Amino acid sequence: VQRNREEQLALRTAEGLVSVSTADILYVESVLHYLIYNTANGEYKVRGTMAQAEKELRPFRFVRCSSGLLVNLRYVKSIGKEDVMLGGIRLKMSRGRRLEFTNAFTKYLGGIEP
Repeated sequence: VQRNREEQLALRTAEGLVSVSTADILYVESVLHYLIYNTANGEYKVRGTMAQAEKELRPFRFVRCSSGLLVNLRYVKSIGKEDVMLGGIRLKMSRGRRLEFTNAFTKYLGGIEP
């Protein structure tokens, strides 16, 4: 089990190139052709697609809870019927992604890589 696995990502923002640890990313949201990386140290807005972000981050325990949200399982505190709690942050979960997300979270808690 490689729970502490992390890697640095280079994000090209309007301000320039920023290095972010995958372990610091809470979740990624897609808004109007941009990806917003919500991290422990703030937000970073970059051009890109959710499919690209998912492909890059899936090995680091990131799973979609809806079409526009990619969540780091490390920060999930609870899963409700329609939402995911990351500490004090509530994210909406779609019905179509609920089963996959819940299964991935359960495997993560059990020490099995999702």
